[in-house]
Amino acid sequence: MNYELEILDTLISYDIEPSKFKTYSFDKKKLGYWKSIAQKETERIKKAFVKEAFSLKKEKHIEIYIQQHQKELIRLTDHLLSYISEEEKLKVYEINEKQNLTNLYKVVYICLEDLITYVEKHFSKYFNQETKIPDSYNIIAIRDIREKIHSVESSFNAKELHKKLLFLVLLPLKRYIKGKYVDDISFRRLIYLKTLLKELSEWSNSDFEKDDLNQKLICAMVYLNYNSYKFFTLCTEHIKAQYQQGDTLCSQIEKLAWFYKNINQAQEKPGFAYKHKHKSLKDSIIEWIDEEMSFLEKRQQLTLNIAVKPSESLPDDFKLNTKLSVPQLAYLIKIFIESGVLQNRNQREVLKFLAQFVRTKKAERISAESLRTKYYNVEENTKEVIKDILIELLNRIRKGL
Repeated sequence: MNYELEILDTLISYDIEPSKFKTYSFDKKKLGYWKSIAQKETERIKKAFVKEAFSLKKEKHIEIYIQQHQKELIRLTDHLLSYISEEEKLKVYEINEKQNLTNLYKVVYICLEDLITYVEKHFSKYFNQETKIPDSYNIIAIRDIREKIHSVESSFNAKELHKKLLFLVLLPLKRYIKGKYVDDISFRRLIYLKTLLKELSEWSNSDFEKDDLNQKLICAMVYLNYNSYKFFTLCTEHIKAQYQQGDTLCSQIEKLAWFYKNINQAQEKPGFAYKHKHKSLKDSIIEWIDEEMSFLEKRQQLTLNIAVKPSESLPDDFKLNTKLSVPQLAYLIKIFIESGVLQNRNQREVLKFLAQFVRTKKAERISAESLRTKYYNVEENTKEVIKDILIELLNRIRKGL
């Protein structure tokens, strides 16, 4: 595999190295020549990348080839930036008409960044997002985030966003601009931070206020997979505070079921995460809700068992026998619930009760999940059977009258 950056490497490391110009007079005529070399090499290297990628037969070889050049481009970019003052680094895209080294360095820098962007865009499959970003990316990103974060925070405060929620969603951005992890920040992390800021900026300018905005912003963080442990804790505290307002175990389980449904149906940005390769925020919340529901259901069952114990008139293995099939039983209960004959609002609990205390003609033990499936997916022949049974019951009532 060829090393395509040899000419640019020589240009940066030797030809335009600042110390060289302290030992002999600077020939301004060479500025145009060096700029031309950098720009021509940039276009040649792009074509060389494509040609080499097509000539390599194994995916692994292409990956090695692209990632080695990505690494070297970042090294050269950082090395070149060491030639530029801190003040000029913030104006790296501002090139004036002066014929001097600073402008030359900026031209070469833009060529290197152009190559990195080209690799990221056209060879995204092989681009290593875990690689440290160039120092220049940090400088520019910190400046941009610092300029925007204040207005976002002010806007959220004006809308009275929950203080802890605001603190946590801004925390990664504030840590970054304070230099908490700039030394090893990767392309993946910087992309996440920029997307997070964009999302927060849009919500800060929305028409939602207070409670609605709190709820919408939490959903947005689920979408962005902000899988910070502190944010996960905030979400579970919010859910716990909501469901514990229920007066009974039944109402609490019902509220948890509502949260489970909404979180489970929430969308996630594909392949996106604050902490890559960690469990997603959505999965963590669903797992927590599931555990809470199981705990409450066990408490409810224990309460039922204690209530039944004093009456020893029924054997432990007592069950109601029915000639109905599982689909027929599920549909009949569906009619009773939807018509208001049964007042239990949580159909999940009703179906679990039936699975425990009823046996059908063909099934000694009924699965609650099977009942739940048949409850929502009713076949036409099942409807006809139940219709005939109800007509028969109506006829018996009439004869009795």
